[in-house]
Amino acid sequence: MTARIQASLFALVVSLAACATTPSEAGLTPWNQARVTELSQRLLAASNGWYLALLQQGKGRGRLQQNAIALQQQTSALAAHLEDGQRFGDTVYDYLDLRELMDDADQRVDASYLEQPAQDAWAKLSGLMKQITPYYDARPFGS
Repeated sequence: MTARIQASLFALVVSLAACATTPSEAGLTPWNQARVTELSQRLLAASNGWYLALLQQGKGRGRLQQNAIALQQQTSALAAHLEDGQRFGDTVYDYLDLRELMDDADQRVDASYLEQPAQDAWAKLSGLMKQITPYYDARPFGS
C-alpha cells in the first residue's frame, strides 16, 4: 500500500512540475528581437485600429468591445516589454495572455456581423498575430 501511495505522489509531483515549467523556444522560429519588437508595435497599432473600427460600426458595447479594450492593453504591455529589450523568456506570458484574447476574439468575430472597415481591421490584426505567433507558439493562429 505504501508503494502505491508513493508512486501516486511521485506521478503527481512530476505532473505538477511539468505544468510549472516555462515554455520553451524549442521548435519555434529562431528569436529575432528586432523583428518581434517591430511586430509587437504593429500589433499595438492594429489593435487600436480594431477598437476604433468597432466603435465606428456601433459595436461599442458587449464582449467583442470589451475584448478589443483588453487586446489594446495586452498588445501595449507586450510592445513595451519588447521595446525595453526583454526577450522570449520575459515576454512569453504576455504573448500567451494575448493569444488567449485573440483566440476568444477570433471566435466572436466568426459569429458576428461586421461591416467592411471592421473586417479589414480584424484581418490586419489577425494577420500580424499570425506573423508573431511562430516566435512564441508552435500552434498556428487563426481559424
